[in-house]
Amino acid sequence: MDIFNKPYYKTTKDFTTLIGRWPYMPRMRSLMIITLLWTVLLLQAIPQIIAMVMHSNDREVVLEALSAFAVDCLLAAKYLNASYHAELIRNLFDRVQRDWKLLINDEEKRILQYHSEIGKLLVTGYTAFLSASATIFIMEPIVPRLYSFFSKSNASVPLRFALPLEYVIFEKENYYWLMLAISNTFVAIIIFGFISCDLIFITLLQHICGQFAVLG
Repeated sequence: MDIFNKPYYKTTKDFTTLIGRWPYMPRMRSLMIITLLWTVLLLQAIPQIIAMVMHSNDREVVLEALSAFAVDCLLAAKYLNASYHAELIRNLFDRVQRDWKLLINDEEKRILQYHSEIGKLLVTGYTAFLSASATIFIMEPIVPRLYSFFSKSNASVPLRFALPLEYVIFEKENYYWLMLAISNTFVAIIIFGFISCDLIFITLLQHICGQFAVLG
């Protein structure tokens, strides 16, 4: 059985496969996903930059846009790093498989499994926290509109996105829900990519901790 299909590695394998950074996935599939992710980053960054330029006199809008743009840049840096060190990451995961095969008794297996399960707990907690945070973030502009709809309020609710964006080629009033759906999808993909890059680090770190425990 492939060691990476075990529960304590499955989440990392699934997440990194979906961003094209699982070292054992087909190269063509990886390239297609990589191209898609960079396209999403670009399509998200352009309206953010336009919003910062158009509202350069509004400090609150600029700061809000800059904070979101910083997250985009951080993901780009993480993804570039994972891509640049793709061969190293594959070698490290190869080493993980070899380490499991070199265990000589049940006690060593129990120790390494214990630390791998701690890694799974960290991976699950980290994923759940960032996913919940992203959900709250993208729901922020939707909740007031839902409240207005169900409360039968006549108050006008501003057409807002989760972050400052300006789609200058589309009329916001006519295409608001389409633009909101696209921007929220892009935010979710970016956060998903952010999580996936970190799961590689968490998984490998916990394996190293387990190896030290076995040797100790």
